[in-house]
Amino acid sequence: MNMNTSSVAKQLGVSSSTVKRWVKQLKLNLEKNEMGHFTYRQEDVDLLITYKEQQNEALLVYTEISAGKDYLRRGTVHTSMDDEDSVLLNRIKCLESIVQSKADQVVEYQILQHRREMEEMQATLEKLEERIRELEAQQVSPSTLVTPSEQPINIKPRRKKKHWILQSLFRSSTQHSS
Repeated sequence: MNMNTSSVAKQLGVSSSTVKRWVKQLKLNLEKNEMGHFTYRQEDVDLLITYKEQQNEALLVYTEISAGKDYLRRGTVHTSMDDEDSVLLNRIKCLESIVQSKADQVVEYQILQHRREMEEMQATLEKLEERIRELEAQQVSPSTLVTPSEQPINIKPRRKKKHWILQSLFRSSTQHSS
């Protein structure tokens, strides 16, 4: 079932322009209908849903990191080095989460692309197999071919060349000279 951009936007709870922007960002290779509009398969929608969740997660992480930076910038005195270490450790964990999320997103996109390529190759292979079957069906079967021993032999005997005129001339001249 293919969907259009507006129905995908409604399902995701975002605007159509956001969906189009995400398609560009993810470099999705979408099919277009006869009007030139994108058509979305379910796997495309699933990828966009995952992307939206990752965007929301990244926004939360960014908000946490920003709050931590503001906390440090305000000049609040920490009671111990453990508090500062825990804030830095929390930031590192958030950044690792963002990196992991992006890595997962890239792998998921690559898998979808490979799947599409495999489907295209499978379709091409099926067409080639069908064409081979057609050509084999058109080919003359070996049982209808005539073997060389069954072929009628139509050999014309060689005609003797008429050298007798020349021979008679030469014979007569050689006989006269002797």
